Amino acid sequence: ASRPHSRALASSKAAAPAPPAPTSPASDPPRARKPSGYWKNTDNLLRELALLRAATPSAALTHPVPTIYELRQLRREDLAGAVARHSWHAVAAAALAAAESARAAVRRGLAARGAL
Repeated sequence: ASRPHSRALASSKAAAPAPPAPTSPASDPPRARKPSGYWKNTDNLLRELALLRAATPSAALTHPVPTIYELRQLRREDLAGAVARHSWHAVAAAALAAAESARAAVRRGLAARGAL
């Protein structure tokens, strides 16, 4: 014997719409696949992290270098994998060293002009 009630219940479950996927400014545009070895270069990784930071509201990122958890929340599995491969601490150190180098260059330029 078949149960008409159970069929109706099963068909109503199948008709439920899926919830919308979360979006973020950094994950909206489709990204082209990177060439082989792209993420092995720390300069590429730092450049991509800088682009992400510029495109993401500051409230979404709690550290100068986003954590792997934050990158996954922003749907940037590519960056999360690259940061994990290089070690988050090594990437953070490289990013902070690059930022300090840029600040030192600005200070040298200001000192050369007598502004300091």
